[in-house]
Amino acid sequence: MVAKHSIAKPKHSQGMNNLFDDSMAIIPPARKKIFLIMKFTTTLILAAWHHVSAKGFSLSHLISKMSSLKKVFRVIQLQSGYLFIYNDKVIENAAPVTIRIRDEDIEEVMERCMKHMALDYQIKERTIFIKGKQPGMLYR
Repeated sequence: MVAKHSIAKPKHSQGMNNLFDDSMAIIPPARKKIFLIMKFTTTLILAAWHHVSAKGFSLSHLISKMSSLKKVFRVIQLQSGYLFIYNDKVIENAAPVTIRIRDEDIEEVMERCMKHMALDYQIKERTIFIKGKQPGMLYR
């Protein structure tokens, strides 16, 4: 005859059965409200972060009074992250620049910097190429 031994569960394990009871699946209204507030806050933070990252390609603030073009390019590069490539001889004869910028796109800034200059620019990805303007048919 084989004796059947039953192993008694310790007292502390009986309380564990109550933790995973189906009655615990119901979330109290106070917790639902907290979860809704957390979801809303997370969405709001993500939306604000997205807005801030979209501003990364514009210049937030720049005031330049009679500065050399080289100095203005350096400030633009620091604020926007764009890299400037130019020949020093091309921009050394450029007139000093006076410019005031607040929350403008890089295209607008470059148009304003080059407005009365004999220089041209081209933007490719995160690089701005500066070169002298080629004389057209009217200027020959």
